[in-house]
Amino acid sequence: MSKTLKDRYLTGEKITQSRISMASTREQVHETIADTGCEIIYIDCQHGSHTEWDISRISKAAEEKGVPVLLRIKHTQHAYRLGNYCDLGVFAIKVPEVETEDVVDEAINSFYFPPIGRRSWGDG
Repeated sequence: MSKTLKDRYLTGEKITQSRISMASTREQVHETIADTGCEIIYIDCQHGSHTEWDISRISKAAEEKGVPVLLRIKHTQHAYRLGNYCDLGVFAIKVPEVETEDVVDEAINSFYFPPIGRRSWGDG
């Protein structure tokens, strides 16, 4: 039985990732995955501009190749949006510069569905 990426991360195994520009096309995402053999595409929104469309488009292109997307959000004040980012197709989210338990609680509540968190569930 193969380990999940989460299991591998928690045991300290190396996971290869490639950063990608928000301007990347579907073809460029596919090419990056093929050229690098990466296991995760990394999008850094903390140090660049982005739109929901960019995140969704890149996540979809990566998903077509079986590669998940890790998104670093712009600021801890955006932790309330984690569920929305997941809805856009993101596999994992990095919250930068966490210094308080309140931010951790906000992130958990926004990322997970009940009973762990409070992320809403659409019925559509």
